[in-house]
Amino acid sequence: MTVAPAGREAALAAEVLAQLEPHFTLKLEHPGTHFNGRRYRIDAIAVPKDRANWSRLDIALGIEFKAFTDRESGCLDRKTSAKVLSQCIDYSFTSWDGFGQIPIFYCPGFQETKLLRDRDSDWLLNDQDYRSGFTHGIGYMLAAVMGQNNIGELVHSDHQGWAFLMNNSQRIWSQRLGRYPGGVGVGKHHKLMRRVGSR
Repeated sequence: MTVAPAGREAALAAEVLAQLEPHFTLKLEHPGTHFNGRRYRIDAIAVPKDRANWSRLDIALGIEFKAFTDRESGCLDRKTSAKVLSQCIDYSFTSWDGFGQIPIFYCPGFQETKLLRDRDSDWLLNDQDYRSGFTHGIGYMLAAVMGQNNIGELVHSDHQGWAFLMNNSQRIWSQRLGRYPGGVGVGKHHKLMRRVGSR
């Protein structure tokens, strides 16, 4: 399996995709056309191997990896976060070859307040940071705006493993849920389609 991003991004992508591979067919560096005619490539498109529990049989999830962090805080700075979000918005308006418009999930997510550093990984959230997430203010509103634009996050926690989240806390799919197996969550009824205007 080849992953195009270099350095830390490549390591992040390789680790996450290896965890998703038992559950999803992965299309890497997949091309698509933005409505302005520009061609893009997304890091990965994940198609569930078992689509029986999903709301749509044609479901596909776009994943964009970024591992840029501020050296002191270990978190994305505001300027980089804005660029990543803008890229996700462009990708949500892109028609991906063979898939059309799909939900876009940014990994490792915007929610981190401090990254957990250990000898195995340095992009995993500790449970306390993960649970706090966005609970009020501009971050809470931003998560809703992202959801309106069909943009979510692919994040990791000890509780759920790797999980696709929308609107900050809606669990679309996860590896596990506490002591129980994960699998499809809100994805059972959430159509994961872009909303237009105030609808």
